Amino acid sequence: MATIAELQSYQRKASAHTRNTVVCSPFQLYIHPTDTFRFFNYAIPDAPVEVLTRDDLARLRVAFAKQGRMMRFEFIHEYTPRLRGLLEGLGVPLESETPLLVCTQETWHDVAGPQGLEILRLTADSPETYLAAQITVSSRGFGGDGREVNAERIADLRRRLRLGSGYYLALLDGAPVGVGAYMVPLEGFSELVGIATLPEYRRQGIAGAVTAAMARQLFDEGVRTAFLTAADDAASRVYQRAGFSRVGTGLAFCEE
Repeated sequence: MATIAELQSYQRKASAHTRNTVVCSPFQLYIHPTDTFRFFNYAIPDAPVEVLTRDDLARLRVAFAKQGRMMRFEFIHEYTPRLRGLLEGLGVPLESETPLLVCTQETWHDVAGPQGLEILRLTADSPETYLAAQITVSSRGFGGDGREVNAERIADLRRRLRLGSGYYLALLDGAPVGVGAYMVPLEGFSELVGIATLPEYRRQGIAGAVTAAMARQLFDEGVRTAFLTAADDAASRVYQRAGFSRVGTGLAFCEE
């Protein structure tokens, strides 16, 4: 079983693979080259953080501002257990607290979706209509009204696909209804991200089927450990059906 330190190390390396990095000790900032969307930009600690002062926070705030981004942190609580209290003590709002789950080839289970479900693995050469649907379904699935789809966002999705990230689009009777993605596989690890279903198609097993399909593909290509963070305990049960089990907690803090 992978260690917490290995999972956190993977997140740093995978983030650096598709983002610009800015050193601001004891963190590195991972900045999307074109998109200011909050979930695409964040800091991860280089090592367990034992002390964080107001001066440290001020330096981090300036570093994010220079990049035109809001100050945001993502990390695994068990990797740096003091950091939560340090950020809370300095008044940085908690954005999310999510179950962290892992799966291996030995624990993986297939999950059957509803009849008529087709799960497409996108490539850098996929039709623009599929890439646009991936962006739109992802936005609506996470509570938005469908982020604007334009040439820049489609080009960026093709860029990430060429760099090794994986993106999937689920069609139900030909209509786009769900999405999922994974970060570039490195050293036997990959993180599943962005798993979402349109509100009107939930509770049909679509997210579980997409998750199982992505994990199966990763294991077939040599990944040893796939992991993800679920929105909450109820959502984590969807992933448990595919063989994922909880090992920790993902935390995000964000200053508006």
